[in-house]
Order: sequence, then C-alpha cells, then structure tokens
Amino acid sequence: MKSQAIDWDEDLPPDPEEEYASFVRTLKWTEGFGLAFVRCSPVRGEQLIIDIQKEMPQKTIEVLRLNERINDLYEMVESLPNRNKIDIIFISGIEKSFIDYIKPGYGGEGDFYKLDSVPRVLGNLNLQRERFRDKFNICFVFLLRLFGLKYFIHRAPDFFDWRSGVFELNQEKFSVTIDIKSDLHEQLKIRANVEGEPISAIAKQAVALYLAQLEVEDE
Repeated sequence: MKSQAIDWDEDLPPDPEEEYASFVRTLKWTEGFGLAFVRCSPVRGEQLIIDIQKEMPQKTIEVLRLNERINDLYEMVESLPNRNKIDIIFISGIEKSFIDYIKPGYGGEGDFYKLDSVPRVLGNLNLQRERFRDKFNICFVFLLRLFGLKYFIHRAPDFFDWRSGVFELNQEKFSVTIDIKSDLHEQLKIRANVEGEPISAIAKQAVALYLAQLEVEDE
C-alpha cells in the first residue's frame, strides 16, 4: 500500500503538549547519531532549547546559531572543540543559506525548491550524510520555518530520509499564516476587479513570495 504524502500546508497541527512530549521522548531514546526536524518560529525555538536543557540536565547540549549563509555544515561541526562530548546539537538559522536560491528555475513550486538551484549547504548534506553518521555521535536538531523544512524535503531528500521525526511546535503561527493568506487572496481579487474568477498566476506568486518573506523574517 502506497503511503500518503504529508501536506504540511493543509494538515491540521497536532496537540502542542503531545507533540512536545513526543519530541522529548525521541531525544531521550536517541543514542549516538540522529536527526530531528522541528518546525517553529525563532522565538519558539529559543524557548525550546531552554526547555530541553531543563528536561535533560544529564545531556551535553550545544547550540549552533547560524547568523550568516554557510556552504558546509559538516566542517562547522567538525571544528567544534567539544564535538566528541556533545549529545544533542540544536541548529537554527540554516534558512539564511536558502534565500539566494528562491528564484525562477526548473521544477519546484513557484520560485521555490528548484531542481536547478539547490542550496549548496543542502547539496553537501546529501553527499555527506554517511560522514555525519560515522563521524558524529550526536543527535542533530534542526529548528526551521515551514519554507526551510520544505527545502530539506525537496532538495535534501537523502539526508532528510534518515530523520527520527518531524515535529510541529508552533501552532499559533500556523493559524496566523492561513488567515494572512486568505486575506491577501481576497484583497488581490478585489483590487483586480475579478471577483468570482480564478486568481491569476501573478497574484498567486505575489501571495507565495509575501508568505515566504513572513517565514524568513524573525519574530
């Protein structure tokens, strides 16, 4: 039986308490190398780091905040002086390395996830996944906005396939994004004076790009 693909835009968000408990269990059960992806806002991500540090004082937890674009995450982790003692590493801000690749190209959705414009950092993760597993006895936790998570799904599928889990810990943002998208859609139809007609491709692209900008900006 063919498994049904998850639609991250349409599926209802899970219960926050249950999702958090599931995330904590995953971290506790993971010994050595592991991958976890958390969809959340930057603010929620910072709070999550604090919460996990309190939940697991026996674990050595590192935080890698990426404030600039990078090409090779492996080299950054390898250069950490305490890498052999780290149990869990939280990585935030990797979406900054995707921004230059949001542009027209082949395949993808709108201007996103193009086959001919793969972010270099994701290309390297695909090629180096065995090195991550063999070199690092670390559970990697990527804190991501929705568009960042989708870049991993579409453009780093080999690396993403080794995940222990994907967790939604930002329910409020999910609802606000839907409301904004609906409101923009109605405004565009009214301004174009095409009430009742399908919204144009240009208008759809404008909505998509605006929403992407909301995802990129810090809260």
